[in-house]
Amino acid sequence: MQRLVRGIQGFSLILFIWISTEVIPFPPDLRALPSFFTLRALLGIHPVLGEIPTWVWIFIAFFSLGAALWPARNQPIQRWTTGLIVCGLLGIPLYVLFKGESWGSYLWSFHLLTFMGANLWIRDPDYLYAALLGGACFDLIAASRALAQGLATIPQFYARAVSPTTITVVDSAFAVAVFILWIAPIRRETPKAAGNLGDSSRVVWRNEAPPSS
Repeated sequence: MQRLVRGIQGFSLILFIWISTEVIPFPPDLRALPSFFTLRALLGIHPVLGEIPTWVWIFIAFFSLGAALWPARNQPIQRWTTGLIVCGLLGIPLYVLFKGESWGSYLWSFHLLTFMGANLWIRDPDYLYAALLGGACFDLIAASRALAQGLATIPQFYARAVSPTTITVVDSAFAVAVFILWIAPIRRETPKAAGNLGDSSRVVWRNEAPPSS
């Protein structure tokens, strides 16, 4: 159960990043998003989802961020991890201001700072794997939508124009690799010395006198 909760919290981090990247900069609702964006796929589930205003998505985004950082609530605040998260959040207003620029997609890379800060603070493998898998799947949805629409390229945080076919191949391979690493069993062998101790009643502790005959 604990692993499932950590996985959900890791996915919440990715949900925050995607809403911050796709919905917040494009008011008033999902219908204003570029056609290939991942969250625009929600319109195919039910048209009413497209009428949810941006301010509601902002609430959902920061609720997701709160859920993502919840595991760190009892940990001491670390200046460098907190600094990474805060610097990452600065990418949101910057992208809102410059999303119309041809180089605007590079500002998505700010979210990598939020991703690294949260994972370095929480340090949980299930959290990390869920976030990586969620990110790959979300990016894969965007690439598949671009392919279906016949788009030649779509922007990424590392390049202004990348082939959707390339993104599909890379994201698919990455998702499979992460999934395998996540579910791979870890076998822990019991030390052989522990099996030679026999019954605990036969063990004589260092500070304990042996039983008198």
